[in-house]
Parts: sequence; C-alpha cells; structure tokens
Amino acid sequence: MSDIRKANGYTEILTHVLLLVFTFGIYHLYWIYKTTQFLNERSGNKRNETAELLLSMFIPFYIIYWYYKTAEILDSVDTAHPNKDFKTLILIFAIVVAVVAAIMIQDRINKMVGEPNAPVQPQAAGGVMPEYEQSAIDEVKKYKELLDMGAITQEEFDAKKKELLNI
Repeated sequence: MSDIRKANGYTEILTHVLLLVFTFGIYHLYWIYKTTQFLNERSGNKRNETAELLLSMFIPFYIIYWYYKTAEILDSVDTAHPNKDFKTLILIFAIVVAVVAAIMIQDRINKMVGEPNAPVQPQAAGGVMPEYEQSAIDEVKKYKELLDMGAITQEEFDAKKKELLNI
C-alpha cells in the first residue's frame, strides 16, 4: 500500500472487508485506532486513539458509542457528501452487525479523501472552489467560445489563458 493511502485514510473496500473477516478482529482494532487518528487530524478533535481503542476492547458496548461518535465526527468533517441519516444507520448497524458499520464508515472516508491516484482539483476548505479561481475559469471559457467562433487566434487564446490561470 502506498504512503499516500496510509496518510489520507483511504483503504480499498475489498481489502478492508477481507482484513476485517480474515484477521478475526485484529485488523478491526487497528482500524479503530487509525480511524480515530485520521478523524482527529481532520476535525481537530482530541480523542485519544489509544484510550478509544482500549475502551472499545474492554468496556462492554463502548464500541457502539465509538461507532456513533465516529459517524458524527465524519458527518461534520465530510461536508461534500451530506447524509442526515448516516449516524442513525451506523448506530443500527453497530448494534446488529458491526462489520457493516465499519465498511460504511470506511466507504465514507474513501469518498471524502477521493481516489489516491486521481487528479487533485483545487478546492477551498469548504470543498468549494474559491471565487477568484471560478471567475478565471469562466473567463477562459468565454475566450474559448471566441476562439471557436474565430474571433481570436489560438495564440491570443493561449496567452489570455496563461494570464488568467497564472500558468
């Protein structure tokens, strides 16, 4: 697994499911620790990863609370994929089949961080492109239309595009 995948929380779902099933819960404990750490970095929360892991291991039913709290934090961090029922679904699956809750949380993290090898799109903190960048893109589109109509030359278009996009 590449360093990028480890750093941004991405784990392929098939790999995640196989590790959850075939390690008899050992990977699940590791995943709780790493997920808590990942969400702390993203949200600014100060949940102690080791304490969360130990509480999940030794306090009956704490794991259900951990899943709920993790889904709540994930909801607050991942504004690009809003789901008002996510916490409730995670709570239900944590009670009935915790493996499904783990898969749903990992899938949400994967959607949030995106495919590790996908091209990165410029975004502001809120997941929206900054206004000045959007206006520059709109201007390039206008000049592209002028180029397509034959009103300007390719060289003029290229020069204006470089100027607008600061290339």
